[in-house]
This record gives sequence, C-alpha cells and structure tokens, in this order.
Amino acid sequence: WVVQSGPKIAEQTISSTEGASFENKREQVREKAKEMLLADFLSVIRKLNNNLDDDVADPDIAIAIGHRWSAAFPVPEKQLDDCFVDKNCNFVACGDYMGKLTGRVEGAYLSGSTAAASILNANT
Repeated sequence: WVVQSGPKIAEQTISSTEGASFENKREQVREKAKEMLLADFLSVIRKLNNNLDDDVADPDIAIAIGHRWSAAFPVPEKQLDDCFVDKNCNFVACGDYMGKLTGRVEGAYLSGSTAAASILNANT
C-alpha cells in the first residue's frame, strides 16, 4: 500500500516543525507523516474489517517510511495547459505542475494522459 496525504495536511505537518534546522525538520516531517498516515491507514482497515468480521486482526506492517516530496507545493504564476507541446521541436512536457490540479497526483495523471494523446495524435 502507498498512502498519501493531501496538500492541506502536508502543509500543517510541515508548519508544525517551525524553528527546527533543515535536517531536523526533514526528519521530523518524515516521522510525523509516517505516524499519521499509518494510524489513518490502520483506522480505515479496521473500519473495513468491522464490516466483514470482528475477529480480523490488524495486518502486520512490514515496513513504514515517511517521505516528503519537496516539490509537492508548486505555485505557478498562471494556470498552464495540461501539457506543453512544441511540434517543431518534437517536444512534449507534462507533470503535476500543469493543468487545473496543480501539485496533485491526479494532475500528474491528467497531464501525462494529455501528453500521451498528443504524441499519439502527432504520429497519425
């Protein structure tokens, strides 16, 4: 499983470490993210299990790692299209920093899909 928080929770977690050095802040954010997301994950699993069987134990956690994607909060000066296409240079750029869902995995998916479609359409 991969569990992600949203921008609001990530920003709150980061701001809770104000005053710490960069290295300490990075480690604190990783640890807080791991603890929070693991607790939320287990809470959801317990709710799902209660719908099935009250005697189901929590799953064993083999590994849990907190990670902060440092580029997760892009702030574009203006809203970009879902992808950038330069037909003259045979170049396409895409990413979560483009389109309406800036900084979200959904935005990255939509941008990538749009870029792929433009490549496929260019070759037809």
